[in-house]
Amino acid sequence: MREINLMHTYFNELLGWGAWQSIDPTNKEEQLGDRLKYIRKILVPETRGTLKNDLNRAADGIERAIDENDTKHLLVTHRIFHDLDVVMNDIVVDVYWGVTETYGK
Repeated sequence: MREINLMHTYFNELLGWGAWQSIDPTNKEEQLGDRLKYIRKILVPETRGTLKNDLNRAADGIERAIDENDTKHLLVTHRIFHDLDVVMNDIVVDVYWGVTETYGK
């Protein structure tokens, strides 16, 4: 699913290579808000079951990161998209987090 890959790529660029340690979610509120709207208005309505639950959890992580100005919630969102992307798009990786309800460990 291309949309999952695009979200994963965005969060890789935002948080990867140690960037997560210095990011301030409130400074990225507009960008994150755009991603949040896309997930809630486009992706979630087009899914069902456990995938819908995973996408809602990812969106909740963005909301909490902005509300609490805490990057740890973005890390969870990133890991959800990472795991979904790996399985849905047959990507070979060294690390699989096992955080989705859809695919589990």
